[in-house]
Amino acid sequence: MKVIRYHDLLDMCSRCNEIRGNFLLITTRPGSEIHALSEVLDALFPLYPSIKIYEVPLRGNILLGVGKSLKMALDLLNKRYTSTIYHIYPLRALCIPRQLTDVFHVCLNLAREALPPGSSFRVKCRRKGRCILNNSEAFERSLGELILRALRDKHLHVNLINPDFLVMVHFLEDLVGVGVCAPSLVLRKPTRWD
Repeated sequence: MKVIRYHDLLDMCSRCNEIRGNFLLITTRPGSEIHALSEVLDALFPLYPSIKIYEVPLRGNILLGVGKSLKMALDLLNKRYTSTIYHIYPLRALCIPRQLTDVFHVCLNLAREALPPGSSFRVKCRRKGRCILNNSEAFERSLGELILRALRDKHLHVNLINPDFLVMVHFLEDLVGVGVCAPSLVLRKPTRWD
């Protein structure tokens, strides 16, 4: 297990524009990060050597790199009872955008790779802390239109109620995490505060 400090993560992203890999963004109650992290590490014990913990400046958020075993990590976390974890979001890329078009570029590349022809999708955006984005709904609409235009040869369509895939964009202050996955892979865990 390796811990990567936030300023090192920013440096890594700024050198190569984006970092690709399998990441889990885990949300918890602010102030419960240590307890939530211990629950996650207990659940992911079989993957222990390949786990990287990335520091995030916002309270209530934990970012993990899980190597090549994203599906196994999600299965282990889904089966395990946890008391402090709210949501678990699978992400495929991290970037530090200088402008919003950098985020569009990363999202479009991931959508091109992950969305099969004829499938439906929905864009979901979350903002936490200070970020370059002012309006999540306008961003979702713009990114959805961009994906439809750029990938028109794949015959994709938007479905806001029951999509085949979610294109998730998480703005965490300077850092942006992007993921494209089936909605069933986004985990909502019951907590002791529910």
